[in-house]
Amino acid sequence: MTDAPLPPPVEPPTRAALPWRCGRVIAGLLLPLLAAVALQWLHEGEPAALGVQQLARAQVLVSDAATPPPGLAGAPLRPLPLRLPADAGHSLWLQLKLPEPQGPLERLALAFRPGIEVWLNGRLLGQSSDGLSGRGERLVLGHEQWLLDLPAALRETPGTVLQLRLPPPGPSGTSLQPVLLGPPAAVQRLDEGRQHWQLLRAATALGGVMVAAFLLLVARVRRDEPLYLLSGLHVALLALLLSPYVLPDQPLPSPAWRMLLDAA
Repeated sequence: MTDAPLPPPVEPPTRAALPWRCGRVIAGLLLPLLAAVALQWLHEGEPAALGVQQLARAQVLVSDAATPPPGLAGAPLRPLPLRLPADAGHSLWLQLKLPEPQGPLERLALAFRPGIEVWLNGRLLGQSSDGLSGRGERLVLGHEQWLLDLPAALRETPGTVLQLRLPPPGPSGTSLQPVLLGPPAAVQRLDEGRQHWQLLRAATALGGVMVAAFLLLVARVRRDEPLYLLSGLHVALLALLLSPYVLPDQPLPSPAWRMLLDAA
């Protein structure tokens, strides 16, 4: 009885094949990101093409006044976006001249950090959902978005001005993006791009939690291979770093929460 022939040995991949495999891996990682960017670009469009006006210049005055200060009308113009570091220490007032209304109802889109008050001709229209009190110690990554309906009846007086108050900067600093003003449907369409990225961040963070839990369960069974434990902890830390973009508020007080993120 003769022995069966041995299978031929498996040859290691040649050097020419390695770049091809690396290229496929990189393409597999980049294609979902490029598809998300292309989807947002096609869906969002330019503000001007949608009939939305971009207010990118404002008179800026540093003041802790609770109402629009008299000197705001003569303050110098500064371009938007506006960013101030965390050590600025004072509230900021901005005044923007509004164009003539284009319809019975328009919508303002404000992207800011960490909070904002909105005034129209010295009259308070509202403030960001959580108010301005107690927000200075919050860690806010990215910008908060607020859509505010503005009836044309509020702008019957010529020379209507929009006045915005930003509170003293917290640990994240203070910032304001150019203000968008236009038809409600068009402004809502522009805001859907931001919602798309918010959902993508939430899905990434949730996927990281699930992958980390799976790897940690495997590490519990395969105690002789620490690679699973290290990989699970690494993915869990990545999900933790994405959590400020997803959570509506920080789950821990500011010093402890910032220390936890810094450690991650």
